[in-house]
Amino acid sequence: MIGAGRIGPGTAAAARAAGVEVPVLDTAELPLLRVLSCEVSQIFAALHTDHGVGLYCGVQLAEITGDAGRGSTVRRGCPPSPMQGEGGPPDCVVRENRVSSR
Repeated sequence: MIGAGRIGPGTAAAARAAGVEVPVLDTAELPLLRVLSCEVSQIFAALHTDHGVGLYCGVQLAEITGDAGRGSTVRRGCPPSPMQGEGGPPDCVVRENRVSSR
């Protein structure tokens, strides 16, 4: 899951409840930090990680590759530390889009 805003962590939590491991990647230091205080974002992050969602914040993506609109590889840029479940191609790549009301 790419994006730890309003949609990403909730979708990952639902998948985790169904027994699927879903890492969530975001460039921000904490999920929902753009709209919540740092303290509330930390609580939100702990809630999700305590329930098995892998949150990887502060990471950049280098590329997503694949064929026919299906992502087959997600390559991280910086920092390139390993993620839980990393090693094989993803079954699905979901990207959260940000929408502005401005």
